[in-house]
Amino acid sequence: DLHGQFRYTTVELIVDQGPIRPSDASIVAVRLTENTSEMRQRLIAVGAKWNSPSRLWYMPRRIAKSLHLLDQVMPD
Repeated sequence: DLHGQFRYTTVELIVDQGPIRPSDASIVAVRLTENTSEMRQRLIAVGAKWNSPSRLWYMPRRIAKSLHLLDQVMPD
């Protein structure tokens, strides 16, 4: 303690165990099959970046998943 009069012994207790899920933080390139102004506005709102020369949107995989765009992700 602060006065040096007591000593505390602690123990770590594991209450649950489960597998670690892979992170969806990797950046993916998406080519939209349906390039509507509504979708473009949604992508801009979530921070996706447009690349004109490649005509691809770049965003974290979790964003592509939440917008149901994983089937439009370009292979590496």
